[in-house]
Parts: sequence; structure tokens; C-alpha cells
Amino acid sequence: MNLLTVSQEQISIFRNILQALDATTDSSMQDPLSRAEGIINELQYVITVKLIRQGGDSDLTRRGAWLRNKAKIASLRDDLKETREALGLALSLNWL
Repeated sequence: MNLLTVSQEQISIFRNILQALDATTDSSMQDPLSRAEGIINELQYVITVKLIRQGGDSDLTRRGAWLRNKAKIASLRDDLKETREALGLALSLNWL
């Protein structure tokens, strides 16, 4: 199992968590949930379209696709961290 497969599984799990939260939370959670969902969708797109389909048969091509998209992936990772913190704060406030 390679790193991209694991990443896709983690995205799927995170998407399921977001959907469960969306069904059980009030309006204060909608903005962070929507932002997280958008980031997850964009990350899924980058992985499935930019990295896997451009990968071809050789490792060199895969490394090239990774290098071309590395900055975008790092940006999405940082955005997801910020959104995760906002979700954690919103959840904490809802439980008080």
C-alpha cells in the first residue's frame, strides 16, 4: 500500500467525520465545516488527478508530478491544520 492510497483512505475517513458533524451541529459549525470540506475536496482532486493520473509507469514521472504539486499540497495541508483548529474550537464552544 503506497502513501497516496493511505492519503485517499484518510481523506475518505475525514469526509465521513465531517458529514456526521454536519448532521448533528448547529449553524456556528457550518462555516468551519464547509471550509474543511472544500479543502478535503481540493486535496482529493490534487491526489487523484494531478498525482495518480500523471504518474505514468515510472517513478521518475511520479516524482516529477509530486515536485510540480508540492507547494499546492503543502498549502492545503496548512489550510487543513488551521481549519481543524477552528473546528476544535467551535466544537468546544458548542459543548460548553
